[in-house]
Amino acid sequence: MSGLAWVVMGAAVWGLAGQAQAIGASEAEPEFRPLVAAFHVHSTVSTGTLSLDELAERAERLGIDAVVLTDNFVLRYEYGLFPLRGSLRRTFSLPSVLDYGLERYFADVAAAQARHPKVLLVPGVEVVPHYFWTGSLVDRNLTMHNSQKNMLVFGLSRPEDYAALPVNGNQASYHYGWNSLWNLAPAVLFIPAVWLWRRRTVRTVRVGVTAYRETR
Repeated sequence: MSGLAWVVMGAAVWGLAGQAQAIGASEAEPEFRPLVAAFHVHSTVSTGTLSLDELAERAERLGIDAVVLTDNFVLRYEYGLFPLRGSLRRTFSLPSVLDYGLERYFADVAAAQARHPKVLLVPGVEVVPHYFWTGSLVDRNLTMHNSQKNMLVFGLSRPEDYAALPVNGNQASYHYGWNSLWNLAPAVLFIPAVWLWRRRTVRTVRVGVTAYRETR
């Protein structure tokens, strides 16, 4: 093989090696570094005391790299009276992301992120998967359980993904069936009650010198 051929072959091998090195570098895993993060943080959107901007500013002052926001998704607790729990019920609620508006919440987080690029703001929510009651109002021992056994949800890419979370108080996730018709019983009974009331008759009855009105 001539010297020129060796030079050409060497150049080709060198070029392939360079390409392989470039491909290997592009396919290599990204470099990770540890971050100082504040986890499970609430803002004034739900039950926190600081706004999104105030949280980002404080994190920057304290040297915190990331803030994982977990505002309360919905804080709505209900107790219904048997047998019409769906109609005769008492509701207690606190500020939450659903009340604030999901799209508005995520838009505000994105806007705060743009104003504070040195701190990573990760939007998320805190949910109450299930709670239940024991006792009764009559015995004065009504007790709610599992109201603080919560889950943190973050990493979903779209507000509508959060809107479908199957948790108590999120009516968008409710499914209705034949049993739901039982909750309409008060409305069904109201119609004949009005009909009977309108059909009542009033007549005057005279007993001796005294007259009184009788309603049937």
